[in-house]
Amino acid sequence: MEEFVGIDLGGTKTMVACFKDGKITRRVMEKTPINLNDGIEMLTRMVREVSSSPSAIGCACGGPLDYRSGVVSPLHMPQWRNVPLKEIIEKEFGCPFYVDVDTNAAAIGEYFFGGAHKYRNFIYITLSTGMGAGKLIDGKIYRGMGHPEMAHQSFSITLKKASKTFDTASHLCECGAKGCLESFISGNAIHAIYGRRAEDITDEETINEIATNFGEGLRNIIALHSPDGIFVGGGVAYGLGRKLLGPATDAAKRNLKIVPFPSIEIASLGYDSALMGAVALAIHGVD
Repeated sequence: MEEFVGIDLGGTKTMVACFKDGKITRRVMEKTPINLNDGIEMLTRMVREVSSSPSAIGCACGGPLDYRSGVVSPLHMPQWRNVPLKEIIEKEFGCPFYVDVDTNAAAIGEYFFGGAHKYRNFIYITLSTGMGAGKLIDGKIYRGMGHPEMAHQSFSITLKKASKTFDTASHLCECGAKGCLESFISGNAIHAIYGRRAEDITDEETINEIATNFGEGLRNIIALHSPDGIFVGGGVAYGLGRKLLGPATDAAKRNLKIVPFPSIEIASLGYDSALMGAVALAIHGVD
């Protein structure tokens, strides 16, 4: 029986799982090293821990990356620049290796293993350290000329609850631009603006402010893409749950007058969305 291995390579932690006979048979997790060589050694060791003879390996990784060549440069892993990961892993294991942006992988995972199979036009959004999104049409990744960056839409923000030390005028997104949606609602942004981690924020007014800004971004995404369904995942979304998603949905609805409003849900696979997407990449490849 074939064994397919999925890798969720993150800036903080890495998860690897073996999929066989329709289920996960073994999985491991480790802290991701900062050093590139240590990271490559960790990946090869973790794959061997879960499978002695993988038929194919899939990987979810932060972007930017080239899914065809398998060269990766994840933004939040500074030592990983222009790494020929596909070449390295295929040479090591002698089997096909497929890699895609983690949000694309999460969308695929939700489509093949979660609750998104019922949607023809589907968007997965992650709110975590950063923000990202992946879009599927009929189960296929929508790519455009490059990976669409819905988190970097230009955005007019409302900030009434920001920390007194926060300087709006000098605030830039991690991409280097000013006014990106991500730079106001990601985990890093929330900590910079409000002086607290998202999961430590309990007052309703601050949560509603974050949710409202997220909802305005959702409105733009819905107006431009008209999806059937949206799943929201990532640590910020799971930490705040319905306290975030409820007001965000209300804010998105308020000024959306022409485009039909989609279903918006917390991702059904939780923290395993990208890992199961990596398994799906191993099984189905990338296109």
